[in-house]
Amino acid sequence: MNVMIRPLVVVLVLATSAAVAQEPPAANADPTVIGQVEHLGYGLIGPRGRHYVFGGIAMADYSDSAGTRRILTLQLEDQINDEQHVYYRELREGHRWAFSRKPGADGLYGVWIQLSSSEPAAKPKWQSFQRARLETPRDAAQPVPTSVQADRATPACCGR
Repeated sequence: MNVMIRPLVVVLVLATSAAVAQEPPAANADPTVIGQVEHLGYGLIGPRGRHYVFGGIAMADYSDSAGTRRILTLQLEDQINDEQHVYYRELREGHRWAFSRKPGADGLYGVWIQLSSSEPAAKPKWQSFQRARLETPRDAAQPVPTSVQADRATPACCGR
């Protein structure tokens, strides 16, 4: 029995040594991107709320029509092919959000909301939520994420 344990200990020591000997990633290397989550994002900041977008997920911090503050997670609806907007859905309530990919003539981005409906036959209408300014990480010399691009068109919402 003692003879069988020695090879196992040797293999364990060698495996541990190999794992420790790996070099850490370079300081300027991009962190790992998991799923559709980007490590750098952007924010759309307006008078009624803030939306922070990181690729496949976003965080919303806004006040609803009753004045209640909500902080929640949104998930990208990537099955929608729309060149003018990017769509997200609230995980809990099911409300849908649309963000303009391009700023309007005023330099601000449109943010729209489509409230969820408890009636399956009802198709809720898109409502303008706010005009928002784009904020990107100040310390990153990165281009604006592909879901938001600088152009002066003012698209109406929403195709879907």
